[in-house]
Amino acid sequence: MSWEEAASLSRWVVPFQTRGFVGVQGSERDNPMTVTPGNQFLCILKDHAKRYFRLAAPPLTDSQKKRVVRLLVRTRDSLIEKDALDLSLIQRFEAQVLTTSVDVAALDRLNEQIGAIEGEEGEIFLSSMKSLQGILTSAQKKHSLKRMLWGSLP
Repeated sequence: MSWEEAASLSRWVVPFQTRGFVGVQGSERDNPMTVTPGNQFLCILKDHAKRYFRLAAPPLTDSQKKRVVRLLVRTRDSLIEKDALDLSLIQRFEAQVLTTSVDVAALDRLNEQIGAIEGEEGEIFLSSMKSLQGILTSAQKKHSLKRMLWGSLP
């Protein structure tokens, strides 16, 4: 799998399915799935991986590149599962809000479930970021940190 193929995996975790309003503002209303926590986390992880792929000295080895791609795929798969569950809960929340008699207690329970799922997505992200950094050698970490702090280095 090439870097371009791996990068394309993070385009969207879950396809566009709803024009919901929960947590969606402005232009995001037209494409709400771009702002799901899973997509946001995967985009951040992908951006970090892309920086590592661009390391000039010392560059990633082929083995490291394969491990990074496998990590992105595994993370994406985990986030797809969580985002799908999150989406179904959000759709239920929206459906209940639009009824003539709103059950506030039921909405509160759904909101708690949505928050719990999004927390699990955060844990997946943190674990994956730790694994991603664990793939790098000390010299690569040092060079990557310098690039982030001081911009482009030779």
